[in-house]
Amino acid sequence: MRVGHDKDIRASGEPYETHPLAVAHLYRLVYPHDHLGFGVCLLHDVVEQSCLTIANLARFLNREVALMVDPLTKRDRSEFRCQDNRGKEYYSRLFPAARRDKRIAMVKMCDRIHNVETIGALNYERAVRVMNETEEVLLPFFRSLNLPLTKELARLCVQQRARLARSRLERILI
Repeated sequence: MRVGHDKDIRASGEPYETHPLAVAHLYRLVYPHDHLGFGVCLLHDVVEQSCLTIANLARFLNREVALMVDPLTKRDRSEFRCQDNRGKEYYSRLFPAARRDKRIAMVKMCDRIHNVETIGALNYERAVRVMNETEEVLLPFFRSLNLPLTKELARLCVQQRARLARSRLERILI
């Protein structure tokens, strides 16, 4: 039984630990003295990627951390008939929590920035899904909260869309 990301690798081939560390680094640039939010960054995917539960986090670490990680956690895929329902349920929990505590929104922002930065490791279809979700759902939400780094994420999206378009064109021409 795995406890964390110890054996996982990202699509890029990097150890999974590089992702929460990158998210925490970005977060620290915006909120350098928020140790709680920093911890949430390190743990934001741990429930999805391991045998840990929100209850475990609350019991063994910190209840406040668990309450912040919970809305950032996507539920088990088997609970939903389709991906759309999973996404709706996820955002119906994330958005109200992120409006109440902008640190949750910032963790999601930092998470998405790193995901978009490393999108080149994904297959084309998955990359397009991530970009669509980012531009159509997350960016408008982050803008509505007037969050720092929103412009950085928007700039990254433009860069990655151009890269995806070039990649698609190269595949068609070859």
